[in-house]
Amino acid sequence: EDDGYVIPDFTKYQILNTGNKVTIPAGSKTGYIKVKFKPSDFLGETFVFGIKITAVSDAKYTISNLSTGFVKFGIKNMYDGEYMITGSMVDAANAALVGAYPHTALLITQDATSVAMWDNVYGDYYYHLIKNGTSYSVYGSFSPKFKLDANNNVVSVVNLYGQPASNGRSAELDPSGINKYDPATKTLRVKYWMNQPGSTHRTSFDETMEYIGPR
Repeated sequence: EDDGYVIPDFTKYQILNTGNKVTIPAGSKTGYIKVKFKPSDFLGETFVFGIKITAVSDAKYTISNLSTGFVKFGIKNMYDGEYMITGSMVDAANAALVGAYPHTALLITQDATSVAMWDNVYGDYYYHLIKNGTSYSVYGSFSPKFKLDANNNVVSVVNLYGQPASNGRSAELDPSGINKYDPATKTLRVKYWMNQPGSTHRTSFDETMEYIGPR
């Protein structure tokens, strides 16, 4: 990894340029490296390719100190993006912990049909934003991961940190909710629990997530 980016497995892509050569046409400053890969192999991470110019074919030119560079890329599923979240939250164990609605959050691709919640307001990591009284806070080691089916129904909610995480927190879908994504309005409605300890429904969430734009 480099600064949090992942170097892709070389067996999962193919460089199509013959001999790794790039042609820059006369009068242009641009050449292209063609890479073939399967998008589903690159879901859920931000990858980086390293590029280095090692030789030039025309003796009139030399290699400058700008001979190396990096290309970042990632594959997102259709649910990925920044959302405005409204709804309700009840913590049965601590009444001082309440919902922070309305607030923004990111839903970040984990695989072809799953996204996990990233708090971009307070914790700036995979968390669920809440309030402790009037101050922002988060649940430690808890980020709901939503999995959807081909009909855009939410089929499961789990804790990204584990089922359960090291602190005993897990997530569970509440089947009484609408639990569906509307592709026409790009709105996700989902009802779920944070369980702690064991299967005890400690905190209930009933949320509507409206798409704002790409992250």
